[in-house]
Amino acid sequence: FGSRLAAQMALVQALAECCLLVSEDPDAGGNEIVALFHGEDGDPTDGVASQHAGLFVNHKVQQWELDVGGESLLFQQTPGDLRHAGVTGCVVWNGAVVLAAALEKFQEEGLLDVGGLKVLELGSGAGALSCAMSALGAEVTATEQSERLRLLTRNVESNGSGSDPVVVGSRGGCVHVKELDWFDSSTYECSDRYDLILATDVVYNEPVTEQFVMALKAVSLQSRAPCLVSVELRTQEIHMLFVDKLVESEARVWRVPQNLHHQSFSTPR
Repeated sequence: FGSRLAAQMALVQALAECCLLVSEDPDAGGNEIVALFHGEDGDPTDGVASQHAGLFVNHKVQQWELDVGGESLLFQQTPGDLRHAGVTGCVVWNGAVVLAAALEKFQEEGLLDVGGLKVLELGSGAGALSCAMSALGAEVTATEQSERLRLLTRNVESNGSGSDPVVVGSRGGCVHVKELDWFDSSTYECSDRYDLILATDVVYNEPVTEQFVMALKAVSLQSRAPCLVSVELRTQEIHMLFVDKLVESEARVWRVPQNLHHQSFSTPR
């Protein structure tokens, strides 16, 4: 446990030295809104709350490809399911691509290497980020609501071996799939302890945001693990709620500056 804890602290320290500490500010949420929505370049959302689904991904196709860790990963999508209220895990979203590319960049530059780490992803959706982390050498647990596990499992298995856990890539990484529902605290318990927790595109309305922060706090306390969350800006109100709920949960919150993003997958949004 001692060596794992030391590795976690090294991860936090490496990122903290490059990032802006948000949570020390008594008006953290409000100041983040000023910084992100009212900077020199103006509002990055242009007043449009919905995600730019075509920025780095394509929700009009049944299959979508992601290149990471020397692997070409292919993901099935069911974009027709987006018409159902509350269904988002049927396609790959921008945040997964941005975080996967950033973590590959961090690994190449020696800032943060996920190879050999035990990683938990909350809200894995179509499985793009979990498979990408495995391609970079991590042992990943991909989680979703029970009704979304079918697509997640299919994409993990189609990109890897027939083993259990599924080996994706050639760097020793693998993916486990399990149920974890933010709205059901009985699913929060994790028998394993993780080195890093990831989530993407999880902030888009008030109920989901509040439940996500509750689940994030629960699982991060179990492992004492740092978390990296990639979100696309939607509305000022929702992002302010997200930051404030994190601060209320007594999390220390940093914002990763845009210059640390992968150059090809970087946007102020």
